[in-house]
This record gives sequence, structure tokens and C-alpha cells, in this order.
Amino acid sequence: MLDKNRKPWIDYVKFFSMMLVIFYHTPPRLETLDEVIVFNLRMPVFFCMSGFLFNIGKYNTFGKYVKRRIKQIIVPYVVFFAVFYPLWLLAGRALMGEQAIDALTPLYEFVTGQPNVVVATFWYLACLFTMQLIYYWLRRWLPGLWPLVASVAMSLALHITPDTPLLGWWNLDQALRFMPLYAFGDVARGYIDRVRFDGWRQSLTIVALAVAGVAGLLWLRHNVSAEWWYLLQVETALLLLPLVLATFKAVASHLPPSQTVQNVVITGTIYLGLQNYFIGAIKILLAHLCGPAVFDEHVWLKAVVALVVLVAIYPVAVFINRHAPWVLGKGPLFDRL
Repeated sequence: MLDKNRKPWIDYVKFFSMMLVIFYHTPPRLETLDEVIVFNLRMPVFFCMSGFLFNIGKYNTFGKYVKRRIKQIIVPYVVFFAVFYPLWLLAGRALMGEQAIDALTPLYEFVTGQPNVVVATFWYLACLFTMQLIYYWLRRWLPGLWPLVASVAMSLALHITPDTPLLGWWNLDQALRFMPLYAFGDVARGYIDRVRFDGWRQSLTIVALAVAGVAGLLWLRHNVSAEWWYLLQVETALLLLPLVLATFKAVASHLPPSQTVQNVVITGTIYLGLQNYFIGAIKILLAHLCGPAVFDEHVWLKAVVALVVLVAIYPVAVFINRHAPWVLGKGPLFDRL
């Protein structure tokens, strides 16, 4: 049933981001389009919206906050790994040509919060979990805009931090890298609420910021070291956010709330966990029918396959959300916790 308490523009923004996530992971990987444009639209939006929805006033203790994060993030992280790790051992390892990978490697990655072989897309969940635990204390200790300032400083400090494997545990490095986006969503909540195509001056400013952001990302991609690109793209991508937010506020003002869009957003974790398997299955099928070079020869298939995957996962996601909500850390079992 449609939840009328939700803000439709947020659902449209998240739906757009989910589409970009699937498009990004669908082959072939296009250097400029995927790495510069798509990546820097989807990730900033995800983290910014998460920060926008953060409300520290709801959690009077850190323990209560952690419990909530465990239900929303760690439970699906564990459930999906528990399902797909045995499947990988039984069939996926051979099917994907990953026999050279040690059988215990996915287990190690799971425990250390850096999945790569099984449910690789859940790096985002591990990153978000770490980021939210750190940001909780920044928000508790620092007033006003200082959490954003501290987040940017911590992100840039990665450039001078000695390279150590511990930074990879639970994606700590990625959490610090992307935390300015989360902090922006939180501390700039008033601005985000107001930003829209309202008058030619504000509209021109929004478009100019986006153009500057894209130009900056293109320049950084080809003119700075990999280390600086890794860090500066996050701050530069902030310039794209006003255009995305204003665009989907305009969309939401002309379209009614959508049950389909809301369902995709609510089951986003399921989409995140299943997308690569759906993409992989279609990739194997098309390669068998049309040859292994089919994606390189027909780049337009990238968009078609992404759309097919978005649609194909939908009934599965709705079914799980309705009949097995515990997969997402919801339902009577978790309501009592």
C-alpha cells in the first residue's frame, strides 16, 4: 500500500539512483560515461539522501542507534551472504571461472566487511554502516556546519594516511572518503529542502554548478594522480547534487506518488544484492546465443539489459518484502528487538 507520509521527490531521486547502479554494473564498462558521469551521480545521491534522512534526535543513546543500524544493514548483509556463499561454492565458483579463488576468501571478506567475490555490491552496506557509526559521534560532539568541515578534513587526510590493511576493514577508507556527502545531506538539510528550479537565477546557478562539476570531474580524471582522483572526485561531485535534487522535485511536482517507485526504493537492498546475479545470468545467456563480444559490438544493450534487470527483480523484491521481511531486518521478529 502506498505510504502517503513519504516525500515523493526523495523516492524519485532514490529510484533514479537505483537505475544508475544497475546501469553502471551492466557491461560494457564505459570509461567516461560510467566512471565520470554515472558513478558520480549515483554514489553522491545515495550518501547524501542517507544523510538527509539521518535524525540524531530519534536516538537518545548510541546503543539504540547501533541496534537500528544492525537491523537495517547487518541483517541483510548476513542473510544474503548466507544464501549466496554456499551457491558460489556449489556452482558459481566454476560457472564464473573463479576456481583460482580460495574457498575461504569470501568468508574472510565477509567477516572483515570488504565483500568482493560474493555479494560484492554490499561493499556499500559495509561502508554505510561504518560511516554512520563515525558520523553519529561527529554530530554529537560538533555543532552547526562543523560535522561537514570535519568530514571533509578526514576525507582529505586519507591522502597522507599510511596505507594499511586495516583501512579496508569494513570499508573504513571508503566510509571516510564518502562521508562529506553524508554530512552535506545532514547539515545542509534546509538548503536541500529549498533547492528547486524557482526563478531563472536559481535555475541558472543549479545548471552552472552541474556544468562546473562535470567539467571538473573530466579534468580531474585525466590530469591528476589516481590518489587525488580518488579523493577530490567526492568533493567535486557535490556540485552535481543540486541539479539532481531540483530535477526530481520538478518530476515529483508533475507526477503523482508511485507505488512502483516506492516499492523499488523500499526494497533497494534486495536490488543491491541481486542485481549482479541477474546481470550475470543475462550476460551468459546472450554470450551463448550471440557470441562473447555481443556487448562490445552492441553498446546499446547496456541500457536494455539494465532495464530488463530492473523489471525482473521487481516481483522478487516485492515478494521478499511482503512474505520474508526478516531478510531486510523487518517484521515481528525484529520489532521486538
